[in-house]
Formats: sequence, structure tokens, C-alpha cells
Amino acid sequence: TSGPDLQALYAANYEPQPAPGMRGQGEMDSLWQAGVLAYSQDDYAGAIALWENLPDTRSADTQFYLGQSYLELDQPDQALTYFRQIAEESSLYDRSQWQIALTLLKSGDVPTLRTHLSTLLENPYFFKKEAAQALLEAL
Repeated sequence: TSGPDLQALYAANYEPQPAPGMRGQGEMDSLWQAGVLAYSQDDYAGAIALWENLPDTRSADTQFYLGQSYLELDQPDQALTYFRQIAEESSLYDRSQWQIALTLLKSGDVPTLRTHLSTLLENPYFFKKEAAQALLEAL
């Protein structure tokens, strides 16, 4: 058997992430805003080039949208690197965990994806619980 159609599962579960919000007026903020503009115009490489030059790339917003940009450019290894750095305390943690699942799906890493989805399903409050359960069952 050929197994599940991973790309069809990815397409069925993928949702574009809206551009992040703007920030204040400092130099760091102008780099962020230029990246937001590039991202909103689907210029993911341009957004990455700008955001990777921010003095502090450790913020959850920066990590999430760098990961998302790499995912959009079909570079799952780089996407995972950023998504996995988002701290559990962050408001973006659950979203990043779902994006990790989608990234693993896109890259075809089914064993790691199964483990990751099982871990997500241990949290009764996970915001994509039904989608995670359906995806796990489809694998």
C-alpha cells in the first residue's frame, strides 16, 4: 500500500497565517515593520532577511513568523528550528505546536509527526484537538 497522501492531508489542514501586527517607532521596530510588509505581500524570503537582522530574534513573534516564512518557502528544517524555540509560556506556543505538526507532515516525517500529535492530544485544551485527532487517525 502507498499509505496516506501526505500532501493532500497537508493541504486539508494548512491555513495561511495572517501577517503579524506592527510595533512602535524604533530602529528594531522599523525592521520588524518592513518584514511585516514583505510577509503580507508573500515575500517570505524578504521577510526572513529583515527579521533575521533584528537585534533580538528570540521573541516569540519573530520566531513564529520566521518559522512560518520558512514553511511557506518549503524549507521545513529551518521552519522547525524556529517553531521549536517558542517557549511554553508564550501565547504563540499552541499555534507553534500545530505549525510543527504541519511542518512534519509537509516534510513526510510520519513517525515524528505521530509522536508529536500524540503529545498534543494529551492536552485536553489544545486548540486544534479535533484536527490533531483526525490527522493522527488518517496517518
